[in-house]
Amino acid sequence: MGSLDLLDLKILLKLSENSRKSFAQIARELGVGESTVYLRVKKLFDQGVLKGFTVDVDYNMLGFGAEVFIELKPIPRSVKYVVNELIKIPNVLELYEVSGNYSLLVKVIARNNEELSAVIDKISSLGDILDLNVRYVFKSYIKKGISKEFEVISSTD
Repeated sequence: MGSLDLLDLKILLKLSENSRKSFAQIARELGVGESTVYLRVKKLFDQGVLKGFTVDVDYNMLGFGAEVFIELKPIPRSVKYVVNELIKIPNVLELYEVSGNYSLLVKVIARNNEELSAVIDKISSLGDILDLNVRYVFKSYIKKGISKEFEVISSTD
């Protein structure tokens, strides 16, 4: 765990449950002073442990009914180019370099299959793609911000 102690872990868990909680509320729940929580959060940012506060959006509720993961096999010398081009596509939500036959994994959302097809065509037309494989998401079962192991660690006194 590096330089993190149990209080740091408990603060991270509270923030992962609801990042809108005030430092005062977190302090009350953990039985410490508000300034302690503030300083710990500042330290977590300074150390790069915390990178920001985000929202968990249900894209389906916003009209984006199509969600896919696309496995890409770019020409090895063109990975950087392909990554830079993918970043420019608004429908691309996440992009990972991974091991295996396909070196890039891309999460894409679209309003419908027509828009999704256009995005896939755009990706295919980058020119430096040897192969791609589209995986449709039918149902999401779990999405964890912080793992259950982390929850167990932070609950020990």
